[in-house]
Amino acid sequence: MRRLVPLTVPLLFLVVILIIPLGASASQSAGNGPNFDKVDGTLYDLGPTALHVNAYSDPGGANPGGHFWYRSQQTGFESDLVGDVTCVNVFAPDRAWVGGRIDRSKMPGFPGVGNGVLFLIVDTGEPADANTLMPDSHADFYYPNPPTVCPTGGVYYFPYKSGNFVVQEATP
Repeated sequence: MRRLVPLTVPLLFLVVILIIPLGASASQSAGNGPNFDKVDGTLYDLGPTALHVNAYSDPGGANPGGHFWYRSQQTGFESDLVGDVTCVNVFAPDRAWVGGRIDRSKMPGFPGVGNGVLFLIVDTGEPADANTLMPDSHADFYYPNPPTVCPTGGVYYFPYKSGNFVVQEATP
């Protein structure tokens, strides 16, 4: 004779399996952010330009890492740059500097391979909507050498077409 397991046992097991992963996936709840500074995202400007950043560092900018790519099709300044992050400074809840070394460039001359770049990243929150009064934005600056220390302040707003940046400061 077969013994039937009551339906409540499998349902209870299913509920427990579903609840455990849900509790573990909430990484951005209050006070439980990353233990490192990070700047992520891609933004397409009206220029037209596109900046993608995946940068991180220990609190205060130590041990920076990550990558970036930047493409511009502005008349007189077309560029296609790729590089490694050399500095990160999250200096406000919504703003950060990301510096890098250009490792690949389709542009002759300056800025080129081995030169430096700084991006001022502005994250105005969610949703990232180009129609808001102050949307996410970025500004870029070129240098003969890659920066090893990022600046400590600044603000910049410029209209963009689409995309989103996320700036997160390490949670103590």
